[in-house]
Amino acid sequence: MVTDYQVAQLIHILAASVWIGGHIVIVLGYLPRFIATGDFRHLEQFESVYEKIGMPSLVIAAVTGLYMAVKLGWPEGPVASLVNLKIALLVATILLAVDARLRIIRRYRRRGSISTVDMAVHIVAVTLISILFAVVGWEIRY
Repeated sequence: MVTDYQVAQLIHILAASVWIGGHIVIVLGYLPRFIATGDFRHLEQFESVYEKIGMPSLVIAAVTGLYMAVKLGWPEGPVASLVNLKIALLVATILLAVDARLRIIRRYRRRGSISTVDMAVHIVAVTLISILFAVVGWEIRY
């Protein structure tokens, strides 16, 4: 019999796959061209499409992750430190996204140019954090 935890876990894994996979596509498929040319338009086009599924996927992963954590006894219990680490990674992701949106992209829209280094650092950082989400999640056992 399938439990509610297992359903949440499946939904969580699928949502996380969309989030992580999209960022790997950005880093491997779009970032090299952006770095080589400085042309932000291709990244912006991908982001405009990906954001429609990526952001809901992140929210779904966060909600299902919190649900599973509570089912496992969080904020107490053996998974507390791992769940707290995942929450810290989520906060770091949100802070990077806010910084990118309010500082880097706003500057691009005003001036028509973007800092290749700043944008690349943000993209790589969010991707690495996303991979860390998976690694830390893998450590949590039901």
